[in-house]
Amino acid sequence: MKKIFIYGITALIFAGCTINNQPEKDNKAAEQEPVVKEEKVTDTKQKEIAKPAKKISFKFYEIVPSQIEVFPYNKLNRNTVINDKRLNNSFYVKGNFIRIERIYTSEIGDKYGKIAGKNLLVSMDDLAESNRKAY
Repeated sequence: MKKIFIYGITALIFAGCTINNQPEKDNKAAEQEPVVKEEKVTDTKQKEIAKPAKKISFKFYEIVPSQIEVFPYNKLNRNTVINDKRLNNSFYVKGNFIRIERIYTSEIGDKYGKIAGKNLLVSMDDLAESNRKAY
């Protein structure tokens, strides 16, 4: 009876020692991984800061009617002609002035202006040139 009791206690001691040692190794490995990830994050932040801001040239135009119709258009390339059939889902904007980055022509011959910094088009028929300077 004493031998069984002693064997049981020694088995519990050895089993308890091995269980406690295994999680410590996992915790050390888990602690080292986030440190490496933080270093990578700081490197990317430094690269983003080093990039200069993209400068957009634009010209102000005055909105003649009280509201102007705006069209979202995603495929704007410098050398393409705008397809009038793809101008869908228009919405109206109120305001006095609008910044136009570039003027495009459509297949029919209408002129559309691209709003500076956005993928939005405005019909140039509703706009008049303004003397307001870009700041």
